[in-house]
Amino acid sequence: MIGIVIIGYKNNTNKNFPLFAALGSSDEKDRSSERKMNILVTGGLGYLGSHLCLALKNHKLFVVDNEKSHSITAEHLQNLVPFTYYKRDIREPLDDIFQNHQIDVVFHMASLKSIGDSMEDQDNYYDNNYTGSVNLLNTMMTYHCDYMIFSSSISVYGETDIITKETDEPKPNNPYSQYKLDFEQVLQHSSINATIFRYTNPAGCHPLLNQKDQSLFSKLNQDDFLMIYGGDYATEDGTAIRDYIHVDDLVEAHIKALNLRGFHLFNLGSGQSVSVLEIVKQIKKPYQITSRRAGDVAISQTNIENIKKTLNWHPKKSIKDILQSYENISKRD
Repeated sequence: MIGIVIIGYKNNTNKNFPLFAALGSSDEKDRSSERKMNILVTGGLGYLGSHLCLALKNHKLFVVDNEKSHSITAEHLQNLVPFTYYKRDIREPLDDIFQNHQIDVVFHMASLKSIGDSMEDQDNYYDNNYTGSVNLLNTMMTYHCDYMIFSSSISVYGETDIITKETDEPKPNNPYSQYKLDFEQVLQHSSINATIFRYTNPAGCHPLLNQKDQSLFSKLNQDDFLMIYGGDYATEDGTAIRDYIHVDDLVEAHIKALNLRGFHLFNLGSGQSVSVLEIVKQIKKPYQITSRRAGDVAISQTNIENIKKTLNWHPKKSIKDILQSYENISKRD
């Protein structure tokens, strides 16, 4: 694997990296979302990135994306919100972006996102998700950009039957989750300010974007039947239990994080869990149950009291709203 130099890294001999040490920190500086800022969004053409860009329309936006895995084009998104576009991989040199623009905040959303694929292609996930992220962080610190908001995953907790809190020990069971956690630790011990969001399962669709997530919801109108991966989990109906958060609620949390300073770590979900089979039955579509996917856990549910208290944020939308968003897109198409 590649040797990496991390500029401004705070050495810490504690190998457990207690990420909860700074939770709820009051060390904050006003970064008001009302003040127009120069904001860089990596992965800005992706599902989450494009939704975030729409919400940041009152700021000066810069988008980095390698265009490898998205259905939306830069031209499409620029018709909805103005931004300066860099077709770039985060593993490539990024100096010119920070040299030419005084970036205030970086929303780092670019990554490979399939747990199953990471089991088959570990080196590629390390190179993209960890090495690329470190390259971005080093460039930020070189040009004195001091705030990153990072997209991580609830999957860092691994296999557990508890409702996870930020103070619980992460135990990732796949390369995707491991590299997310590895970069979280780098961020915490770096010299910049950082907010980390550990997402549950984002879903929902903006009518102007037609950008769909990777959940079973997005297949509502694509396939003749829905595929359920795993029917033999130790759950009530044998299928996996998940927390689904509407993308609009997720984006709102990111906007509120513009005001933060210091280090913050949040679980970000709806706070409500449901089995995959329950969702499929709500959709009322034929389904088939097949074998589990490598790296998937039986239960993923999280406590969101920390983010509710610190950011005064509350999820507003339900699974019914998620389903309705896809139905609206289907009717339009």
